[in-house]
Amino acid sequence: MSNSVQAIKLSFFSGLHIGRGAQELDKTATIYSSDALKSALFATGLSYYPQWAENPDAFFKGFCISSAFPWADDELFLPKPRNIRFQFESNNDITEAKQAKKIAYVSASVFRHWSAEPDHPVLVKESQIKGDAFLFAAKSKTFLHTSIQQRVQVPTEGSGDSRPYYFERLLFEGNSGLYFFISFQDEDLKPQILHVLNLLGDMGIGTDRTVGNGQFEIEAIEPFIMPSGSRGVQMALGLYLPSRDEIGLIDLEKSYWTLVKRGGYIAAADKEENRSLRKNNIYFFGEGSTFNAALVLRGRLADLQPTVTHTVLHPVWRCGMPLFFNL
Repeated sequence: MSNSVQAIKLSFFSGLHIGRGAQELDKTATIYSSDALKSALFATGLSYYPQWAENPDAFFKGFCISSAFPWADDELFLPKPRNIRFQFESNNDITEAKQAKKIAYVSASVFRHWSAEPDHPVLVKESQIKGDAFLFAAKSKTFLHTSIQQRVQVPTEGSGDSRPYYFERLLFEGNSGLYFFISFQDEDLKPQILHVLNLLGDMGIGTDRTVGNGQFEIEAIEPFIMPSGSRGVQMALGLYLPSRDEIGLIDLEKSYWTLVKRGGYIAAADKEENRSLRKNNIYFFGEGSTFNAALVLRGRLADLQPTVTHTVLHPVWRCGMPLFFNL
């Protein structure tokens, strides 16, 4: 991608819960996906920039972002590529297979070294791994943990029983949090997006924002040099929704991917009768999916507005146009 890329680091004032789907409050995700982040920016900024609603294509195609991944000190973590291989100090095939399966994130510097020689395994020392999930470039450290709260759901109507449930939150140590990559095709959008991102930090992201969860501030904005591979292999850094033309030109037999189902309730509907409406479901290719393709992948925008007869709804946009690494 010719446009310059920046990494925006976010630090959180309190706990953060990122939903994993209905009825999964006892577990939080550690990635805030690109489609949710871009939709949150769009919804938050509409009152300041009504032109976004008049021409949503200009907004959604005016910049690309990745999903938000963890960072700690100088380490930016990326989702583990589906085709990466590791060689551990233990030199035990069974142990190596188990350890490799547990790793979910690799340091950006480890990733860059691997992308230069993707056919070679990455050499891993035990001191580089923290909590099984994170592969550091050098010595690992503890920067993220979770806490469980027990809560009670009290019926608002009728005589039903109260129901206890558990709620998990991410808690970051100092000098850590989430970050995402951003690249602007329309530079005029840049001051607007940064303005709205600060507003979104006051409002929070994720679940339970009304009680202070998910609030953040921008810690740093740093340039990032993207890998410049030329093998025709591209890795999605966010949720990717291919166009019909793109899916026909991807060699799926030589690609590696996961599928992520997205849906849920329509947030902040103006009318009370619309607040129980659910978006149409859609499947995206997940973060870290790697594609062998004969063209530059871009993705597309989808409107998940459900079909209803009793009211007129606003569009429910979901963006499947993330940033990609060229490998």
